[in-house]
Amino acid sequence: MKTNILLLLFLVLVGSCRKDFDETTITNDAPEPTIFIESTIQGRVIDESGNPLAGVLVQTVNRSTVTNNNGVFRINQAEVKKSGEIVKASLDGYFLGASHANFSADGTAYTEIQLASRPDFEEVPGSTGKAFTQSNGVQIIIPPSALQLSPGVIYTGNARVYSRWIDPTDANMPGLMPGALVATDGDGNPLALRTYGMLAMEAETESGQTLEIADFKAAEVLLPIPDDLADDAPGSIDLWQYDFDEAEWVLSGSCDKVLVDGKPYYKFDCPKFGYWNCDVAVPSICLTAQVFNPDSTPACYVKIIIEDLTDNFVYWGYTDSLGNFCGSVPQDALLNLTIEDLCENIVYTEEIGPFSEDVQLPDITIFEQVEAASINITGLVSHCITTDVPDGHVAFRYPGKLAVQSFSTGGFDIDLALKCSAFPDLEITVYSAYQNQQTTMYNEPFGGDISLGNILTCEELSDYFYLTIDGTDFWTAPTQFYTETNNEEYLILEGLSGGGNFRLEIDNFNGTGTYTDGIYLQVEDEQGPQFYPELNAIGPSINVEINSVEDDYIEGTIAGTATLNGGGTATVVGNFKIRVAP
Repeated sequence: MKTNILLLLFLVLVGSCRKDFDETTITNDAPEPTIFIESTIQGRVIDESGNPLAGVLVQTVNRSTVTNNNGVFRINQAEVKKSGEIVKASLDGYFLGASHANFSADGTAYTEIQLASRPDFEEVPGSTGKAFTQSNGVQIIIPPSALQLSPGVIYTGNARVYSRWIDPTDANMPGLMPGALVATDGDGNPLALRTYGMLAMEAETESGQTLEIADFKAAEVLLPIPDDLADDAPGSIDLWQYDFDEAEWVLSGSCDKVLVDGKPYYKFDCPKFGYWNCDVAVPSICLTAQVFNPDSTPACYVKIIIEDLTDNFVYWGYTDSLGNFCGSVPQDALLNLTIEDLCENIVYTEEIGPFSEDVQLPDITIFEQVEAASINITGLVSHCITTDVPDGHVAFRYPGKLAVQSFSTGGFDIDLALKCSAFPDLEITVYSAYQNQQTTMYNEPFGGDISLGNILTCEELSDYFYLTIDGTDFWTAPTQFYTETNNEEYLILEGLSGGGNFRLEIDNFNGTGTYTDGIYLQVEDEQGPQFYPELNAIGPSINVEINSVEDDYIEGTIAGTATLNGGGTATVVGNFKIRVAP
């Protein structure tokens, strides 16, 4: 059976905090008027590990704000189209992210935006162009004189091209792509898109000026087709580009299935930078319902998951503050509806459909009461020898989540909020930014506020990822490892901190031993108190020795040569003891 392809539910996240909302109708030559209302939207922005991102610029058409330290934002009285608007999120080091939300007068919309990190750039001479291959198999050809600063102004210097394949079988795919997988046909009928892979691509000059592909030029792209989808992948399917103004995918060509060295790819021409998508479009209907707790109060901000049992596709999103949702789902398909709270507890499941037209489901009452709880966690941090820990980070670990938050001035005061039917216990560990030591692990129930008092970072690291880069030592903790599936199973080992993050990928992982091919190492600087040199390395220039694989930990060493983002190379050696992801 095919691996699930995950698609983002196109939610009607209706919202306004005011009963006396403002509504304006603008009529024109179109058959239907455009209706604008004043509404409210709130949510949060996270990275690919689920950690909150602070300082993210969040924008609607006419309003903007910045996320706080918890990645949370709220935009009040935004003038939006009642039919739907895009909420965009941008932060240096990440591709532009977006989610789609629709609005009405009676609730507050909620959304979550997950930003896709930009990998290290490929240096491409503008005058000669370049062909290059990503570690995940994506092949891109930039032809000569194909980059421009503005229409007609060709750029001939060295360009930085950032590209990112979004695996259609990746569980994070719905969050990493912009908006929702919806479109319209030539007659304006709604479509749902079944993706076989996406590409995000941007380019800039060495000084950071944005570059575009020149008129009458195009980049040639080969997008790998995962093994789980290869047999059923059609010979030719539609190519779509995401239009941030129209808030949907727009038909832009075709993707043709080809074999390269015996492996299947979709080949297409890319005349613009942005998000590109190889999809099969199917007719869709709008599925709506209102969700309630057992005490008859609205179940707001719960996660809606709708699986298409006919073709093994999944769509997901969130209810609004009144428990409403509306999603575009495939027409005439047998569906399974699952509802989860924000702690990933399943609180409802039911088989529904098929439906041939738009449908309003009967009111849904979930099995367990979902409650909101917020706690405050504080602590003063010292070291047993230096007695001074001015900067550091706190790690919160609970089922399905590992989150890290930085602190300064020797202590932390953090608010943590969850909306769940059953609340998990928290494992809290505190680390110094300058000494590779930690506090004891504190296991606390998610109940009242938690005051850890005066705590000491005097214990050896229980898990770690060490790297020595050109003779300078760097470390990260906490850590986590997990596996994902592309054309082969690959292992991901991550070291996190308040200053920098390490990520090591091993393709076709099969236990202990030496790995020289299918290796990818990345170091990211999070602009914390300690500088981490940003770099990347691909095997065989770097190799990994896995010495021990247990249920809870993987241990090993790494050595080789890496490429620095600013140019040049660096010698890298290190060792790690990585803990299993929660």
